[in-house]
Amino acid sequence: RVAAKPDAAGGTATLTVQEQVDAFLASNAFTSGDLVLVGTGVSDVVAEAQAAITGAQTRTQMLANLGQAGRDLGAQVRRLVKAGATHVLVTGTYNLGRSPWAVDTKQEALLLEASTIFNDQFLVSVVDLGANVLYVDAALQLNLVTASPATYSLTNSVAAVCTSMD
Repeated sequence: RVAAKPDAAGGTATLTVQEQVDAFLASNAFTSGDLVLVGTGVSDVVAEAQAAITGAQTRTQMLANLGQAGRDLGAQVRRLVKAGATHVLVTGTYNLGRSPWAVDTKQEALLLEASTIFNDQFLVSVVDLGANVLYVDAALQLNLVTASPATYSLTNSVAAVCTSMD
C-alpha cells in the first residue's frame, strides 16, 4: 500500500511505498541515468473495497481513503523527483472492476470507481511533473485485454488464477 497498513492480506510487515522511499532516501542518492519504478494501488483498492463490501466502512469513506492514497502516492513521487530522480515510471492500479473478484462479488461498479479515484487523484497530484514522470495506464491496458482477450492470445480472461491473498 502507499502509506496505510495493514496490507490487503492483513499483514503489517509489508513495507508501504512511503516506508520504502524513506529507507532509500536515507542512505542513497540518484544518478542521472537512474530509472525509478513504482507500482502500487491494487492493495489499497482491495483493502479499502473489502472494508466497504463487509460494511466496516461506507462507500464514501472508501472513496475518500482511496483519493487520499492516490494523493499520497503523488507526494512520494514528488519526494523522489525532489531528491534528484529524473526518470520515474509509475504504474497505478488496474481496473479491479474487471477482475474475477469483482465479477464473483458483483462489485464491478464499486471496484471500477475505487480504481478510478485512486488513479485520477494520483495523476492530478503529479500533472506538472511530466518531464520526469511517466505514467503507465494499467487500467486502460486491462480494459483492452478484457474487452478482446483473443486479440492478446488469451482464451480465458474471467477465471481467477489466484484465489487467495496469501
